[in-house]
Amino acid sequence: MITEILNNKKQFLKLLLLADEQESMIDKYLERGKMYALYANEILCTICVVTDEGNGILEIKNIATNPSYQRQGYGKKLIEYISKKYSNIFDTLLVGTGDNTSTVLFYEKCGFTKSHTIKNFFIDNYTHKIYENGTQLIDMIYLLKGLEFEMKINTSDFKWTHEPKVYTINQDSIEITTEPFTDLWQRTYYHFRNDNAPILQLETTQQYFSFIVKTEFEKNCRYDQCGIAVYLDSENWIKASIEGENNEISHIGAVVTNNGFSDWSTGEISANITSMWYRLSRRENDFKIECSLDGVKFQQLRICHLFNSKEKIQFGIYVASPENSSFKSIFTNLEITECKWLAHDGQQPDEIE
Repeated sequence: MITEILNNKKQFLKLLLLADEQESMIDKYLERGKMYALYANEILCTICVVTDEGNGILEIKNIATNPSYQRQGYGKKLIEYISKKYSNIFDTLLVGTGDNTSTVLFYEKCGFTKSHTIKNFFIDNYTHKIYENGTQLIDMIYLLKGLEFEMKINTSDFKWTHEPKVYTINQDSIEITTEPFTDLWQRTYYHFRNDNAPILQLETTQQYFSFIVKTEFEKNCRYDQCGIAVYLDSENWIKASIEGENNEISHIGAVVTNNGFSDWSTGEISANITSMWYRLSRRENDFKIECSLDGVKFQQLRICHLFNSKEKIQFGIYVASPENSSFKSIFTNLEITECKWLAHDGQQPDEIE
């Protein structure tokens, strides 16, 4: 299990000192960095601290493994986790180490290549001589690896929740025909619970990404829907779509359900609109939903939080016909990209106490 450490990072000082012997040097990056711990059978094996160095660079400042668990692949596993987690946020993963053959070889096996050297780093920045495997460290060797976003759509990986009777799945398109009296809603205002709409989803642990899809549909009846979804379970989910109302207007909006209670935000559009693009973006457990008529200019529909979202989620498309109707919807241009929802550049986050 790998978990982020948010508080009391100094409790891991003993392990951190294995990789960086001077506490004052650790203090320079510990609080501004993000710390991750890898546990095996509830035993702490490896700890890692990474920092944002600007210009798309994420740096490993400290990575250390309990001596009893070294040479078992835990360090490499934690680096792979960090590489994947930040692959669409940063361009480069950087690490500095002493000029020690075995350590440099370890990073090269993890996909790093040598970048540059800072002469006399350990002489100029430490109050005492630093030794590794009996050799005094003088220069800092920097290595780097590119962080490429790797998340492709393969329609064969989709899984159904509430599989419909009529549908066709191709690599480039998905067609679904709704069945009457299918919907997603939990409790609020209407005091009923509906949980039988077809949902077709992918599973991912990627915490920063955007999912884009184009929907086309027959002019629908009242409350008919087709759009995007994040469905964790019957009481925790998001859906966004156009919803039919009458011959003049439809509603476009999003329903967010946390802990068994749904809320609905919506606006009016022309009932003549029978095609819409959607973009779902994830930043950890926060989500942004956008819509577009042309797939180029997107407008925000909703920013929300799923309280029971974990690292692994399911996301995809859904259809529904809450009343006695049925229609065909077509989903095309399915794409997963780096997260298009950029970090906020205004007021800084509050400090976590």
